[in-house]
Amino acid sequence: SDRDAMNNIITLGGVDHTVSPIPLGRLKIVLPALNRAARVFESGIITESALSDVAIVIANAIGLSQEEVEGMAVDMPEIIQALDVIAQVSGLKPREPELGEPSPVASSIGTNSTAG
Repeated sequence: SDRDAMNNIITLGGVDHTVSPIPLGRLKIVLPALNRAARVFESGIITESALSDVAIVIANAIGLSQEEVEGMAVDMPEIIQALDVIAQVSGLKPREPELGEPSPVASSIGTNSTAG
């Protein structure tokens, strides 16, 4: 749908890029990089290796080389938004429902209930 297509756009350095699903062969590189980058951003301590992970994730999602992504003048809000969109397109994070859409039922994974 058009809405889904709009949700696949990220802006980096003022330029829009379409996020494509990442092929399985590259996911084995991208997923660990995305997980490492997410943990670093949550901690607030941004390291050189975390920024390399960000470049790997973004490059694979928009079809550019890591060097091309590293050459872009981007700000932190753009990076954070880009990682969020990439996680959604890759299926790592549920898409945000739009107003009027039913919300997905929360799963029971991670609850504190104990078996029998």
